[in-house]
Amino acid sequence: MIAPARRHPHRAPSSRALPRRALPSRANPSRALAALALVISLGGCSEKKPAPILVWDFAQGLNNRRAALTAVVAPPGGPVLALGYDRPEGGVANMPLCFQRGGGGQWTSVPVPPSVSGTSTVIHDAVVAEDGTVWACGRSVDYEPEPSLTAPVVYHYAGGVWTEFAVSGTGGLSGIELFGIAASGTGAGLVLRAVGIAGTSGAAITYRSGAWSLDPLPPPPSAGGLPWWLAAVAHAPGGSWYAAGARFDAPGGALYVDDGTHGWKLQAGPAGYPGMQFTALAFDPEGYAWLAGNYAVGDSTQGALFRGSSASFSPASIARRSDGGFQIHCIGFDAFGHGWIAGRRSGLQPFIAGTTGRGWNEMLTQIEPGEVTGTETFVTGNTIHGICAIGAQSGYAVGYAEVLDFEGLNENEAFIYEFIPRPAGELDRARLDRGPLSVTRPIR
Repeated sequence: MIAPARRHPHRAPSSRALPRRALPSRANPSRALAALALVISLGGCSEKKPAPILVWDFAQGLNNRRAALTAVVAPPGGPVLALGYDRPEGGVANMPLCFQRGGGGQWTSVPVPPSVSGTSTVIHDAVVAEDGTVWACGRSVDYEPEPSLTAPVVYHYAGGVWTEFAVSGTGGLSGIELFGIAASGTGAGLVLRAVGIAGTSGAAITYRSGAWSLDPLPPPPSAGGLPWWLAAVAHAPGGSWYAAGARFDAPGGALYVDDGTHGWKLQAGPAGYPGMQFTALAFDPEGYAWLAGNYAVGDSTQGALFRGSSASFSPASIARRSDGGFQIHCIGFDAFGHGWIAGRRSGLQPFIAGTTGRGWNEMLTQIEPGEVTGTETFVTGNTIHGICAIGAQSGYAVGYAEVLDFEGLNENEAFIYEFIPRPAGELDRARLDRGPLSVTRPIR
């Protein structure tokens, strides 16, 4: 079991043996290819020349490691974008940050303007809209060490350029920090839903018909004055909106549904997971909702994944290939049903598991070169915060490690992993993989 990870500063607001169950699948060439690729990547072999093995490899083409990466998206026809924030050397203010993947695997900076609403800005989440553009959200504050003014921020990426999208309207939108964003429609029919926290309570805002508004949001019952927030939002294929987050009273978790007509309504989440903190929410192409989070086990937290059907959620098993506990902080699917979940596991290492429609399987990442040479700075945390699938043989995961600098101060160190094929003989930096060990269960 591992101690709770700090996904972002917002995950901890200031004063964040299950039965194996097969999933529905569709018989199509892409799904068959994905299944074959996953089998190969998890230890399969051929009778003759070994086929390339799909691995999550550490990307070495990042020109700025001193940052925190929190989201990654792959707009159609455009470069893969990794987003987050950076605190320049000697400064106290955070700056919004974006990298794009170019030729040769190099990640280069894309300018993101600082927010006009504050001096320190962070990006927490991003989503690709139906028109192929990208929307990102976060917050800005007047002074990072001791903020007195907080404002929600939204950015729009179109034509290779980032611009700030003003968040203003009725209902009092100041004081909100946005952790998740979702989009539906295009042009005049564009709808954006974003969720987060205002003070010590969850918040949700909507952009529709050219204007922002604050959504009425009934608080979870029996919150008892403890902080709670919404961390993720998603648009269902049928038109409904889902939002999920964290609460600390006995039932745990906060889950809302908006059918598009009656506003946000509380929905019962999975039972039996005290102190649940939902961190990620997504829909697969078949319309099933997937909900992920971390729940309390003693003084630590353990990851859990749930599949939604008929207005209820049931636990989904994950075939493990490593020992110890794990946490989940992000989830993503492509249009063909290839999905990934990610976070952190015991040993301060990244956790990744994937599915091609028939169960979830953990995959071990390749070792960062610094870990082999022994030159890595002392790591106090190492977590994946964003992940995206791009077909059966491509994907990207981003995050950051909390490290100690030479003065003993905490710094963020960004990393990117790429899901790519590599010849079997080149796996010289692979982590020890002893094959499937077990399905998901709390490990004490």
